[in-house]
Amino acid sequence: MRFTLAVVLFLFIGNQAEAKWHYQKDNSAFGDDPTSIAFTLKTRYGLSLNCTKSWYFTLVFVTPDKSLDEFGEELVDVVQPKLLIKIDDGPIRREPAETHLTPMGASFLIKAEEGLVKSAMMARSEITVALELLGEIYHETSFSVKGSSKQISRIQRDCSSD
Repeated sequence: MRFTLAVVLFLFIGNQAEAKWHYQKDNSAFGDDPTSIAFTLKTRYGLSLNCTKSWYFTLVFVTPDKSLDEFGEELVDVVQPKLLIKIDDGPIRREPAETHLTPMGASFLIKAEEGLVKSAMMARSEITVALELLGEIYHETSFSVKGSSKQISRIQRDCSSD
């Protein structure tokens, strides 16, 4: 959970323009495993893959949406938000998402299975993500994959259990 908040803040503090994929590794002051992050931005949206050696990979979709604040995370999670993920021309993945609300917007977190991480690393053109809430689709955003292979492979190396 601590890296989710760090990712959200980092994405919105950083450059707001569309960018290639970037990498960051943060060491813990408290002795936890370092957190590795591969991320990209598009206007006010962000997409990241995160991991630590002791935790699974997570995918975080960051939006500028503040309209959910009045409901709170628990109520939003009751209606079972889903992230829709489409990599290149591949199938649409629908994954149950956990909601995190911040003063800068809403982020949605999923456990990223190995197949999703590999597909993102091998992407050729774009990764498109959207939020599905009560049957409606919101915040559809296509992210460039420029530099994604290199940066995602770096977090895989950091977080492998070997």
